[in-house]
Amino acid sequence: MSITKNNTLHWHLLAAAIVGIWGATFVNTKVLFNSGLTPLEIFVLRFIIAYVCIWFISPRKLFSKTWRDELIMVLLGITGGSVFFLAENYAVGLTYVTTLVSLYVQPL
Repeated sequence: MSITKNNTLHWHLLAAAIVGIWGATFVNTKVLFNSGLTPLEIFVLRFIIAYVCIWFISPRKLFSKTWRDELIMVLLGITGGSVFFLAENYAVGLTYVTTLVSLYVQPL
């Protein structure tokens, strides 16, 4: 298959990389949980790391134009991400990671 004719190979590889990274975050969360961190501590650390990485990727304006807009974006990130990531972190503490990242199809 030629990449110049059909660019779907690029997108399939990108999707596979994203799935691999996403699955690795569950395993990393389980390691942190078993090391004694609470789900809330893991969430705060992940948020801080992501925020710092965004500053390195885009040191100029990303979406905000003023410090007020930046503060609103921080608050939106904390409140929007907190529900999902706290639920994920608590779930990792309750069950095996393979249970969370696998898709179970019940036979007919």
